[in-house]
Amino acid sequence: MRHVTFQLFAVLATSLVVMVSSGSVFSAEAFRIETKVFVGDAKDKKQDVVSKTTTLFKDGIVYDFLESPEQTAVFRKPVGDKPGRFILLNDKDRLQTEITTDKLTGAMKDLRKWASTQNDAFLKFCANPRFDETFDRDTGKLVL
Repeated sequence: MRHVTFQLFAVLATSLVVMVSSGSVFSAEAFRIETKVFVGDAKDKKQDVVSKTTTLFKDGIVYDFLESPEQTAVFRKPVGDKPGRFILLNDKDRLQTEITTDKLTGAMKDLRKWASTQNDAFLKFCANPRFDETFDRDTGKLVL
C-alpha cells in the first residue's frame, strides 16, 4: 500500500493559513515550517522525497517556497473590505498570478461538484478526500 507521509507541520501549516486568514494569529508572530513529502510504502525503509517546501509566517502573511520546481506562493489575509489573496510566483519564467480567496472559494466549490460526478475514482476522491491517518509522536510524522 502506498502512503504519502508529511511532517506533522504540513498539516499545521494548512490550519495556520486558515487561522491567519481569520485573524487568529497575532500579526507580530513569525516562524518557519519545513515540510517534506514522501511517497512509498510506510513499511519500506526507502521512501522517495517528492516535494520539499519552506513556509514562513510573518505579520499575517504566509510565504511558501517550493524547492522543485522553484516556485513561491504568498498568502495575504483579508484586510478591511478587501478579500484575502494568493500570489503565485514563478521566478524562472518571470510569471506572477494572483487570485482572491473569494474567487478561489467559488472555483473550488465548482471543481468539487464537477469531480463528484465523474467516473474516475481519483477525481471522486478529490471531490471529498478522506484519509486513514496515524501519528508518531516520537518522530513527528503523520502518515495519511
